[in-house]
Amino acid sequence: MVERIFLIRHGLRMDMEQPDWKRTAKRPHDPPLTANGWKQAQETADFVRHEGIGAIFSSPFLRTLQTASSIAAHVQAPILVESGFTEFLHPDSFASMPDIITREEALRLFSGIDDAYHSYASPIFPEDSEDTQVFARVATALEHILGDYLGTIAIVTHRTTMQQVAEALGIPHASIDNRTCGVNQLQFRGGVWRLIHAGNNHLSVTEADLGSRVGSFAP
Repeated sequence: MVERIFLIRHGLRMDMEQPDWKRTAKRPHDPPLTANGWKQAQETADFVRHEGIGAIFSSPFLRTLQTASSIAAHVQAPILVESGFTEFLHPDSFASMPDIITREEALRLFSGIDDAYHSYASPIFPEDSEDTQVFARVATALEHILGDYLGTIAIVTHRTTMQQVAEALGIPHASIDNRTCGVNQLQFRGGVWRLIHAGNNHLSVTEADLGSRVGSFAP
């Protein structure tokens, strides 16, 4: 059984720092990391490199895969692409199912992805409620992962999704750090999951450093 989880949000994404990027982007709903986002990912990888992470579960969006790839390179663990941890697909944010990096493209770009892994859960568009629909797919994925894997894992995902991961484990979502590349360490102890660490002090650049440019961007 999994006994420890590092719950991590992706790094700063392109439209956070360059809002006009979407106007000409091939996939406006699947932005990559910015240079600052890559720096955050590298610093996060350094922060967890000696924690014994055996597997990294990532949302299939590009920014999460990029963040996960930085961590994977440091900890020598496979990336397992789990659709159950994808972004909250609310119709206010997406007019239809978002066009994101394909599995084939991801396998070419990120050598650390385990092609044999198949998701335990998937979203159904549209999702009107994070507390029911997102929670349900997250809980399904977690139930299988916690039973099928051992030791320490990492989950790299999005703000709303990581909040539902916390809730599914019995931890109030308000207690976790959901800022970009915020790291939360959760441990199974005494029959319950406990939050051991939540913070982003390992980062040299954060949303706060960039001011209002990133304030209104959530996922």
